[in-house]
Amino acid sequence: MKISFLATGEELLDGRVTNTNQTFIAKTLLSQGFQLKQSITVGDDIDDIKSAISLLLSSHDVLIISGGLGPTEDDRTSQAVAESLGLPLQLDTHSLDRIKAFFASQNRPMASSNQKQAMLPEGSIVIDNENGTAPGYYLKKENRYVFVFPGVPKELHPMFQTVIHVLSAVHPVLPPVIETIHCFGLGESAIADALKSLYPVKEGVQIGYRASFPFVHVQIRINPLTDHAAQLGKELKDKVAGLLKDAVFGFNQDTFIGKFFQVIRQKHRTLAVAESCTGGLVGHLITCEPGASELLMASLVTYSTLSKVEILGVNPDTLRTYGAVSAEVAEEMALHVRSLAQSDLGLSVTGIAGPDGGTKDTPVGTVLIGFSTKYGTSHHRFTFHGDRHRIQWLAAYHALNTLRLIESALPIHL
Repeated sequence: MKISFLATGEELLDGRVTNTNQTFIAKTLLSQGFQLKQSITVGDDIDDIKSAISLLLSSHDVLIISGGLGPTEDDRTSQAVAESLGLPLQLDTHSLDRIKAFFASQNRPMASSNQKQAMLPEGSIVIDNENGTAPGYYLKKENRYVFVFPGVPKELHPMFQTVIHVLSAVHPVLPPVIETIHCFGLGESAIADALKSLYPVKEGVQIGYRASFPFVHVQIRINPLTDHAAQLGKELKDKVAGLLKDAVFGFNQDTFIGKFFQVIRQKHRTLAVAESCTGGLVGHLITCEPGASELLMASLVTYSTLSKVEILGVNPDTLRTYGAVSAEVAEEMALHVRSLAQSDLGLSVTGIAGPDGGTKDTPVGTVLIGFSTKYGTSHHRFTFHGDRHRIQWLAAYHALNTLRLIESALPIHL
């Protein structure tokens, strides 16, 4: 079954919006045993949309379309679909009632232009939108399927399961065995070198690498018809984890912050953070995760020398003697923030994010991470490369990774 995707919208062509829907659709299809064969992006011109529809339907069994279902004049996807398939647009009363109910639930009047969103090609099977006003829908025309969705990812994602259900019913396939190993602290080439002993792989097995700052993901994909595919996938996953050791933070659906939380929660720890060069990024990463209040007692940004002294209580003599970017100050920051918050763990970050401020002995990219418990205080020194933004994010992630490895009793890559 050949599947294609058409994304519409001028904002995708001029760079205002990144087309994340293509990534989501391709990954979701692949996980279920289907594969996206071709993808095209066009603007809002109806002739361009119709041309793309005709082209893709001429060589594919399935066409998935996103975008252009809004209430404004430049939302032309439904009209283009109807004209391409030779169908009239009809008012779908079910969809109109849902649109009216959506606005009523928010105590807002429905503009007359929103009725346009309920005008669907004749014969459409509606896919309800639980997160917005524009319904999705699909049609079957001459043994070809056309699925149409709004372009907003939070609306499209839950609606997309309809595609899987329909395609699985008409063309049952076995999904591939996929195991993903998530890594932090090693680059793509270093990971590939560490896994050389796994090659050559068996027929039907693929090992791929994908860098997504600041992580690298190793994906094992096995043809479902391969003998003992599931067992082979698990064995390979375990081998990869054994070779990469502490660079692995999780598998498959795991997230970095989720695994960080798991490690801290398992030991019933509470945490306080004091940041300088990262300006609150560590606290931001933690509080993005639901349940952060269970472990985070305080998150302080003490950027200036004065704030380090007056808020944290860092000794002025320590700052004068060693400087703000020093092991001594990092340790005092961790110690004092733990004391102030009365937490089990204290974590600190101080460094030089650049582009200015570096010296021969302490160049731009130097970061000191302090760690404190009631049993003692320590520090770890890192040197990162890149622009200010990259150094700050690397420092924030390495701070959390340092704590994760300490709490997991694993060595730290310095």
